[in-house]
Amino acid sequence: MPARGIPRFRLWPVLIWGLLIYLVMAMFFGIFFVMSDMLKYEAVRASAAAGPRPGLGWTSGVELATLVLGLGLVTWWHAPLKHTLVALTRGQAPRPKDLEQAQKRIFRSPLVVGIGLPAALGLVLIAFSLGHMSSPAALVHELPPEARSLPINLMFLALSGFFSYLWQRHRIQTRYLIHLFTPTELATRLPPTGARTIGHTLWVLAVLSALLPVGVVLTLLGTGVTRIADTTSLSATQWSIILGSETLGQQAPVLLRHWGIEGVPVLLINTIDTWRIVIGSVLGVAFMLGYLFFVFRWVAGDLTSPVYTLRDAMKRVEEGHRESPQPVVTGNEIGELTLGFNRMMKGLDERDRIKGLFGQYLTREVSEAILDGRVKLGGDRYEVTVMFTDIRDFTALSDRLQPEEVFGFLNEYLDAMIEVLVAKGGFIDKFLGDGILTVFGLPVRSEDHALAAFEAAQAMQATLVALNQRRSAEGKVPIAIGSGLHSGPVIAGNVGSSRKLQFTVIGDTVNLASRLEGLNKRYGSALTLSDSTWQRLPETLRSSLPFIREEGVEIRGKRDPVTLYRLGG
Repeated sequence: MPARGIPRFRLWPVLIWGLLIYLVMAMFFGIFFVMSDMLKYEAVRASAAAGPRPGLGWTSGVELATLVLGLGLVTWWHAPLKHTLVALTRGQAPRPKDLEQAQKRIFRSPLVVGIGLPAALGLVLIAFSLGHMSSPAALVHELPPEARSLPINLMFLALSGFFSYLWQRHRIQTRYLIHLFTPTELATRLPPTGARTIGHTLWVLAVLSALLPVGVVLTLLGTGVTRIADTTSLSATQWSIILGSETLGQQAPVLLRHWGIEGVPVLLINTIDTWRIVIGSVLGVAFMLGYLFFVFRWVAGDLTSPVYTLRDAMKRVEEGHRESPQPVVTGNEIGELTLGFNRMMKGLDERDRIKGLFGQYLTREVSEAILDGRVKLGGDRYEVTVMFTDIRDFTALSDRLQPEEVFGFLNEYLDAMIEVLVAKGGFIDKFLGDGILTVFGLPVRSEDHALAAFEAAQAMQATLVALNQRRSAEGKVPIAIGSGLHSGPVIAGNVGSSRKLQFTVIGDTVNLASRLEGLNKRYGSALTLSDSTWQRLPETLRSSLPFIREEGVEIRGKRDPVTLYRLGG
């Protein structure tokens, strides 16, 4: 059963159309230039001047053989691409070797199609065009029509190759690229197509659109000029053929002798050339305009299609949708913009994921550790210091306030305290009404978690002083807070369901810290530490502050009494 949406890899349309374009242009100028020139020169020059040369049939046969060989080589080079896409079309897994080669060759395919075949044919054209000359001197004195048409034929080859290159590049970007790479591979790197800016592309288009139609007219005009080196050898019949009039043909030799220019080289556009220039210019310009139409169509599509895709993706993001990464199919500035958009979306997704797990209160160091995979979100053991903090008599205070005043007060208080906690490296696990559960020493491990927690508790008290000063100035009641600190082991990881996960800590250490915070009410203290946290503080700090030691304190939920240290009360 063929897989839906995967196109078959067909190379022949591009090759055949590129070849047809060359042949049509070559035949067009061949008819209007080479064949008419051959007829004209047979009438106006001695055929022996150029000497014997190979027949055109043999040259065309070799060129045809070269074309067949070139087409075969290009087709062989694309075999891994064809095999891979055929397997995908049939719903089968391609051979690893074919897939690997296809992924490498897909980006060079336009260049191979656009340059390989024209280059091979161009070498043959050069060799056989020069082979038509009787001697090296002929290169200076007189070139046969076949050799003089060489630059034009090479130009046709270049135009045909450019046409094939643009068409193949358009097909690869729009049809094949997305099937050879995963969405992640396409979204995270620029295609290795070399530096190709939009400015360069537009410059090439501007030159082509300006020069091709004008070039057709100038080429036909230039090649329509006949140069007669020695007019004394021309008969009246030959003059009649050249000038297209029997009367003028009879009078031409007389007039040239009368004017004293008999034997002087003459440049003229004869009757045959006049019609050739007119007809050739009309047909040639029409053909070039059709050529430019397809060139502009593909180039414009390659430029605008990714822009429209990116614009639509940005609109969906603006509307609040989670957007998947966009494929980067061009190596120009649009590809860089798409790559930047994907990086931005990845950053937003990671930020949302971190905010969902940890909240928005993280330092850059912690965020980078999470993104780098140094934090085991599935669960891990940590040695930490847990701090519980709440507002004294918050229930009584909130009963005297309106609901909006309660939340305004809480937001003002939490906003000030969160800044302090985050600055000291605390991980805010959750808010419990007016309480804050903060953990030091995770998700980034630290040996100084006890000291960081103690300094955070002290900084919170200092911040509270400034907050109460503002409240007093506004006629509001000052508030007091109490904190409990305990150090020990915890288990931290994601908890929840597939709909919502949250990174949190569990363990007896958390419970004891909560109990210690509650003891502040009994002692009237602002800070209570467990013996475990006390032992982790520097000796100089312990001796510099008026800690009060309490031994044998009964704690609800603990079988054995504990020793604690308190400040104040």
